[in-house]
Amino acid sequence: MKSSFCAYIKERFEEKVKQNPRLSLRGYARQLGVDPSVLSRFLKQERTISESTFKKVASKLCLSPEEYSFYSNNILKGNNSAIRIQEREIDEFKLISEWYNLAILELLDTKFRLEDSKMYAKRLGVSEIEIENALERLIRLGYLIQTEDGYEKSNQSNNFVTIDKTGSTNSAKKTLQKQLLQFAIDAVDEIEVTKRSNSSLTLAINKKDIPLVKSKINEFRDSLHSVSRAEPDDNDSVYQLAIAFYPLLKERTK
Repeated sequence: MKSSFCAYIKERFEEKVKQNPRLSLRGYARQLGVDPSVLSRFLKQERTISESTFKKVASKLCLSPEEYSFYSNNILKGNNSAIRIQEREIDEFKLISEWYNLAILELLDTKFRLEDSKMYAKRLGVSEIEIENALERLIRLGYLIQTEDGYEKSNQSNNFVTIDKTGSTNSAKKTLQKQLLQFAIDAVDEIEVTKRSNSSLTLAINKKDIPLVKSKINEFRDSLHSVSRAEPDDNDSVYQLAIAFYPLLKERTK
């Protein structure tokens, strides 16, 4: 369950847009029976939501009794520090689990100067609402700064590591990896071979050498990453590298 009603509505809107990419925020507001400007300001956290509006929207969204009780008791009666902590945890989960968050940061290391969410959405091929939510998330987490000319990376973004060398995993990372591997599958049919590289290697190995293989993969990724950072203003595209190393043999059963 989302910790804020605002986050809940945003997620439901994203789901609707995926089903109907032409759906606008104004159209969604009409579906919910609320004024578009009220919904827009609420989603931007520029205003609170009244109890009457909450009840109207809750009815349209068919909230379960548990959801209705949670949001009416904890959100309408005021946020607290625990809820803000939950919201940050959700932001951090979304940051990793949705591929376009990282793509937005990389776009800022190209020669393109994208001024608004519509331009980002067009370049990345996702809905405008998803981009708006992502930009707000990156700003809240301190990775982006909004300027008169658009957006720029903060100093904190230089410390953001997209390459995980810890060997740990979680549901957000798993979600991201599945997205990236699906993109690789799609690219085989959709992208001409001169603009991509697909290769593989099948090898016999001793399991004790797995850490060595992982280390060499990390070295390769580091060397490739340095190419992107050499002359950012000359970069004219954003690419994805997804590496998978896994066993082909099934484990023996006793």
